[in-house]
Amino acid sequence: MTVAVLLAAGSSERFARSCPPSWPADRRDKLQVRIERGRTIWQAAFESLASHPEIDAVGIVAPKGKVEAFHRADALFVTEGGHSRAESAQIGVSKTPEAAQIVLIHDAARPNPPPALIARVIEAAKDSGAAAPCLQVTDTIRKVEENGSVTLDRTRLFAAQTPQGFRREVILQALEGADETITDEASAVEKIGGRVAIVDGDPANRKITTFDDLAYFRHRASEVRTGVGYDVHAVSDDPARRLVLGGVEFPGEVGLRGHSDADVLTHAIVDALLGAASLGDIGQHFPDTDPKWKDCCSLHFLRAARDMLSGAGWSVVSVDATLVAEWPRLGDRRDTIRQALAKELAVPSEKVNIKATTHEGLGAYGRREGMAAMAVATIERQATF
Repeated sequence: MTVAVLLAAGSSERFARSCPPSWPADRRDKLQVRIERGRTIWQAAFESLASHPEIDAVGIVAPKGKVEAFHRADALFVTEGGHSRAESAQIGVSKTPEAAQIVLIHDAARPNPPPALIARVIEAAKDSGAAAPCLQVTDTIRKVEENGSVTLDRTRLFAAQTPQGFRREVILQALEGADETITDEASAVEKIGGRVAIVDGDPANRKITTFDDLAYFRHRASEVRTGVGYDVHAVSDDPARRLVLGGVEFPGEVGLRGHSDADVLTHAIVDALLGAASLGDIGQHFPDTDPKWKDCCSLHFLRAARDMLSGAGWSVVSVDATLVAEWPRLGDRRDTIRQALAKELAVPSEKVNIKATTHEGLGAYGRREGMAAMAVATIERQATF
């Protein structure tokens, strides 16, 4: 049986001191900052452990007086920590079942320990009794002394991470006499003469200590999606019907049949944007059975789609659309279309690309019986923490 203990009993003082003045006072407990998919930092760390196939249960050591803030129905236990890391770790390990052969101890401020790293630690702990993941330092390290400083051999220097793993009896013995000077549990094992096996750490297993550390997780939490849109309209038999493509009218050209202005190019782009954001499609939001959309300018649909995306936290990264038609020649009006579309999307025109191709006389499009358009839209949602 393998049990993990999530250490969340720290004070977050360094994080709080590093926050900019504009950062809300009630969000200066770093473990309660929400990151990926709305989860707090400690919740992400808990779920990384609980979802691992080799971990049977996870317990939580919470700050004094804050047990309720760390409640999880699926936690093995939630208990108050002590005045030091060693004391909190000892409290947590003592709460694990005696049947547990391996106990992992993990910092709640490391929300994304990779599954492969966890597996390496468990395997090494079973073999050696104690194991810690470490990364070899890449910077030159200098040791400062009274009369100057000396350069240390970085080939022998490694930065320790968590989770660290131990046979239960080994870590209980090590923590029993540990003092407040230990900064991780592996050092407590070393102080009683134990050997700690080193396994490869992972650069992605970052720890959040100061406000600036959030930048890495903010980048990870941003999301990019791509949507595809397609639309087709037949030629209208109404000689007065206007041809509108990308919000731009082409006077004297044969128009297309449709409930709105039949702007096939814009319709494809609207569908691509809605699809990327999982917000349905153009027919769902602007049905051709609704009289209010009769002869409506399709740029209205594009503007509405942009607002829907914005309301869900999305912004447009780029749009690439292709018109499939035997007529008209876009020529220099291509840039006019790009500018009209970009204006409605509130993006620079260089983020909108318009292409056109014929059907080489083949099929319905080649016989000028209609037009089609395809579009690909890329959108992005930035983290809000």
